Amino acid sequence: MRLTWLVPLAGLLMAALVAGRAQERPVQILETPAGPGSGMYALTPQHRPYRDGRFTEPEPILSWIDPLAEGGHALRFATLQGDRWSEPREVARGTNWFANWADHPSVVWAGGGDDMLAHWLVRSGNGTSRYGYGVRIARSTDGGRQWTPLFSAEPEDTQDYAGFVAFSTVAPAPGAAYLAPAAGTVAHGSPAPEGHHAEGRKALVYTHFMPNGRAVTDVLDPDTCSCCNVATAFAGGRPVVVYRDHTPGDVRDISIVRWNGPGWTAPTPVHADGWVIPGCPTNGPAVSADDDRVAVAWFTAAGGTPHVRVAFSADGGASFGPPTDVDDGAPIGWAGVVLTDEGDAIVSWLEGRPGGGAQVRVRRVREKGGPGAPLVVAATKSGRATGIPQISRSGSRLILAWRDERVRSAVVPITAVGLPAPLPAR
Repeated sequence: MRLTWLVPLAGLLMAALVAGRAQERPVQILETPAGPGSGMYALTPQHRPYRDGRFTEPEPILSWIDPLAEGGHALRFATLQGDRWSEPREVARGTNWFANWADHPSVVWAGGGDDMLAHWLVRSGNGTSRYGYGVRIARSTDGGRQWTPLFSAEPEDTQDYAGFVAFSTVAPAPGAAYLAPAAGTVAHGSPAPEGHHAEGRKALVYTHFMPNGRAVTDVLDPDTCSCCNVATAFAGGRPVVVYRDHTPGDVRDISIVRWNGPGWTAPTPVHADGWVIPGCPTNGPAVSADDDRVAVAWFTAAGGTPHVRVAFSADGGASFGPPTDVDDGAPIGWAGVVLTDEGDAIVSWLEGRPGGGAQVRVRRVREKGGPGAPLVVAATKSGRATGIPQISRSGSRLILAWRDERVRSAVVPITAVGLPAPLPAR
């Protein structure tokens, strides 16, 4: 009896075995050039820089702060080149920086070519303030080899702060959204413990960096949550800013502001969760856009039940559909989001584990198909030592960063993140 059918069967079994192993190990850990004790990291771009009427595809940038042996800190960055990070370059260093687990510096491409922007935080009062700090922004035109000062924002009250910067990299006038003291207010209450922020009223502002060297600042919302990260994207080639708002009754839901040509729109809610909380949760939103399609991901604990959620817009952020819950029942939050070519959202977040610890997870969500299966990227700690996990996209790959004693990173193929089950036929 000839058993020729065994040959193709063996091939099928081998292919299944290889596919199974690929599914078991979809996460490729990338060693970073960040040193021991590194932190305050950022991964950009979460959106593609927009220049000359089109989007560009620059290399993702990982930035972080390294502690210096002689004291102080250095802001450094590397770009992703294939399956490795480049040799790091240094932006700046100082002994009077405000180094904080939530309000971290960043380095971004600034709209094309070798233009880059970077920001970091410096203590107020010529470095003498323990709690107050301001923003320093620098620009490079040679890919980060040399940097020149561009802009600074420092509150008059040296116990107050400006920070939580999110760049918008649209040429020829890139900009930055950030939180600053609201007009006529100062930080109040006793000094905040190290690593916290004083709960003074904050405003969301946006500064355009004009080609002639001028900086033009607009107030987008005069009353916001005081210490949640801000996020930006381009919807239809125009910037949008997403942030945690603050409305009467201590409601702290997510809002969006859009540039519509003549100016900025009024803030509108992404979704009315109705989360009432007396202080800032330090757990801001994320946004991704592809033309007029926008996805926003965020954390809420409205009604005492925590969730990580994502909602979609098809009109540039003017309106959003109902949100989908993404978490697995014990979310810590710190959501990130990117859009796929198919219009799905891939959401990252930190999920708590029974008995302690946490996991960086990702999940694909289809607007009309619900969530797929979660994928665990890494195990880490559940507290502030982890920082805020980051996600970005480079072509067909996801890039993720987190902290576990030092800054870590990984690459995940988009195809490895499970597709949602199709909706039942009606």
